[in-house]
Amino acid sequence: SDKNKPIRDYYFSDENAAISIIKDKSLMIYSYEKTFFVEFQHNNYYFDIEANNISQDELIDLLGSIIN
Repeated sequence: SDKNKPIRDYYFSDENAAISIIKDKSLMIYSYEKTFFVEFQHNNYYFDIEANNISQDELIDLLGSIIN
């Protein structure tokens, strides 16, 4: 979204969250069981990404491909 953070119908607890830096961009990454949820802003767009059944390395590759 280029207006606001996208609205979600559920949220992860902050105790399952970590701030990660990928390509000099700060991202909030939540994890629960086999699900990752990532929030960040890049080039004036708000991103809200949910990924299931992927490895942490695959998630990092995905996020790196978005943040160019």
